Amino acid sequence: MALSLVAYETGHRALIVQVVKLLNSFTPKRLNELAMPHWPNNSSGYDLVQRRVTQLTEALNEGWAEVNTETGEISDFDIDWYTRSIQRSTVPVELVKGAALAVDGTDMESCGQFHSGETEVVHDGEAQYPNDEDETDNPKSKTVKPRRAKVLGIGPDNRKIYTRDTDARAGHRTATNTRPTKLYVGRELHLGVAVSALGHTDRIAYANLGRPVPQVVITSALVPAGAHRAKAVVDGVIEAHQSGLCSEVLVDGGYSLSKPEHFHQPLRQAGIDQTVRILTHQRGLHGSIGDAVVIDGQPFSGYLPTGEHQLEMPARNADYASRRACVERFNERAKLRYTVHSRNADGTVRYKCPFCAGRAHSSKFPRTMRSRNKNSRLVQTDKKAKVCCTGIVTADTDTTFLDQKTIFGTTAWWKAWGRRNIVESANAAFHGEFVDIGRNYTRFLKTAKIKLFLAHTIAGYNRRTVHQWLRLQKLVVDRAPVKTRRKARTGRRRRYEDLPTTPADTSSDP
Repeated sequence: MALSLVAYETGHRALIVQVVKLLNSFTPKRLNELAMPHWPNNSSGYDLVQRRVTQLTEALNEGWAEVNTETGEISDFDIDWYTRSIQRSTVPVELVKGAALAVDGTDMESCGQFHSGETEVVHDGEAQYPNDEDETDNPKSKTVKPRRAKVLGIGPDNRKIYTRDTDARAGHRTATNTRPTKLYVGRELHLGVAVSALGHTDRIAYANLGRPVPQVVITSALVPAGAHRAKAVVDGVIEAHQSGLCSEVLVDGGYSLSKPEHFHQPLRQAGIDQTVRILTHQRGLHGSIGDAVVIDGQPFSGYLPTGEHQLEMPARNADYASRRACVERFNERAKLRYTVHSRNADGTVRYKCPFCAGRAHSSKFPRTMRSRNKNSRLVQTDKKAKVCCTGIVTADTDTTFLDQKTIFGTTAWWKAWGRRNIVESANAAFHGEFVDIGRNYTRFLKTAKIKLFLAHTIAGYNRRTVHQWLRLQKLVVDRAPVKTRRKARTGRRRRYEDLPTTPADTSSDP
């Protein structure tokens, strides 16, 4: 309870002394209500809290299992269970049911002190980082100042230890508007923030978003800096999906660059849709499936013009006209995509060619000329072309692991991808707006204790976010224009039944 009350405060720090100060401020009546009548109101309270926190983290680090005597179900309890339970305790489930998750990582520098040495701090981790012109056009990101430190040892993961914090590792920190890119020693916090789910879409021109949800943290993972990003978040995303809190995931190149077996395939098998940004070296022609060619992770017709295999994405600072022209080229190319015909239980997908689906037509294929619609695209084929395809093709996730619910680069994709920017607001909240999890956030050197305090900090952020969201929703409802009810229509003075009956004159004209 004391950890939660401290974490609800804006700008707090994960220090035991703050917990002790809070407990010392309670009146004897409040302490009796909390079953703490013998709380020592002196310096010994610090030792007591520190000892209890150590015992709790050691027990959670080892974990235990309990069996339900009625159902026989086995439940596992560990530090991840504690973190997940605490951070979701302040979030009403009905507000985020069926939402999507925008995932991103942020740095958390260790409080350990560097020791002077002759060795430069190097990034020796597994994490891969985007290598795209759109992601690295900031001039500050090209300057990396080397830091020299003494290597204190090699950890069990064969990575160098630079401080007394034996769990901290060297990692890469991307550039922002206030700091250049550089290496740091510490941990990386991966946050999964709730965003509106993607509703109905035609995959090209439009995409409807679901109901608005509060931007709360649903899942989190604290790992050493430089650790494999995909491996760090996959289990948490799948658990959120099983709890009904994740229907889709949005990630940048730091996660989508991973091998399919580490990120894309586990999410596909769990039934989780993905919206990712495909980087430059992932784009273009990458293999084929029967008559189809795989471009930007999506099967396209083999009759797609060669000049459309590699379309340019709009520049970051492009004006509206240039951006719109680029998107229109993607929209036109998307008409020649293969359509999902069916999905099998083993994860394979069956695709139908665009000519058979009615989105393309050619004079070489008379059947397509008779049944085309007004939005169908005319394709100039070779003189030797006789058939549009040889039938439905089947592909597994090894080939089409970048296939998305919306076609990459189209109007619908940009609208779906725009939701990912919400996670940047959460990163900003944990770097000064709500609390600063930088070097001075805590003085613990063990990951388990940091997770213990960080779980309550995330719960405090979720609590504040939910309260602000509900207040804004109430303001929207209160300020909405009141719909005036239409007055009842006055009845006619004389109805047909009330007219006097007169004998019909059959001799006169009607």
